[in-house]
Amino acid sequence: MSSRVSGSIPSNPTPQLQVVLDYLTAVCEGDFSKMTTFLTDDFMHHVHPRSLGIPSSDKAAWTQFNVNIYPFFEGFKLQIYEIVEGGNTVSLHASSSSTTTSGAHYNNEYALFFELVAAAEGSLQIRRQKEFVNSKYASEFFLAEKARQEAAGHKFPM
Repeated sequence: MSSRVSGSIPSNPTPQLQVVLDYLTAVCEGDFSKMTTFLTDDFMHHVHPRSLGIPSSDKAAWTQFNVNIYPFFEGFKLQIYEIVEGGNTVSLHASSSSTTTSGAHYNNEYALFFELVAAAEGSLQIRRQKEFVNSKYASEFFLAEKARQEAAGHKFPM
């Protein structure tokens, strides 16, 4: 497994978990072309809690969001604490860490839920991702980071 995705990962992951781990590795490495290969054409990404007011994203919007935000982060890593699997669902408790180009340290906590389906050629793909974030931290961090980036003359995409 990538040094960007680590933690409580079984040595022989199920096919469902392996798809999720490969997807998360692509995200952490900023390889968004590879990231999209793990997603169905009707993929949807949802951020929770809904009180954050973040709209759901389809595959194209989710990819573009990552392409736009990733350049502002350096060395993005994901630490997995717990994995729960059942049927076509993989759930993770994890945290991420990185440093932004403004020098701020980012460290958010997540509960991630992935729904997988069989693709036409028999491989598994992710149809839906629900991402529960530490809403207080995320709200405060991204508001402050936007101000830092704009003060430096950058257009921050959030």
